[in-house]
Amino acid sequence: RKIYVILDEYEQNAFRICRDLALLPGPEREPLTFFLSFEHLGTRLGIFPMQAQRIMRRLEIYGLIRLLKKGTRRALGVRGEAGTYRWQLPPPQPIHAKL
Repeated sequence: RKIYVILDEYEQNAFRICRDLALLPGPEREPLTFFLSFEHLGTRLGIFPMQAQRIMRRLEIYGLIRLLKKGTRRALGVRGEAGTYRWQLPPPQPIHAKL
């Protein structure tokens, strides 16, 4: 929570997107890992891909995510590939209702 509150609005939104993607169950990937391209993140945040790249780099510097495999750019006749990341924070614990 301490880290989240000091992030700017775009970083907070990227934080939530990355966390939610990392927590999705997926048999084709390791737990807490996710794929995300700068273009898709930029579209979700309403910013340019270069700005999305800077935000992802800052989240890396803050220790919130770790780059596992660098993505590749799209080019004429070449399909781009999203980067692979690992969510570095522990998953949230479920809140148990008191009876």
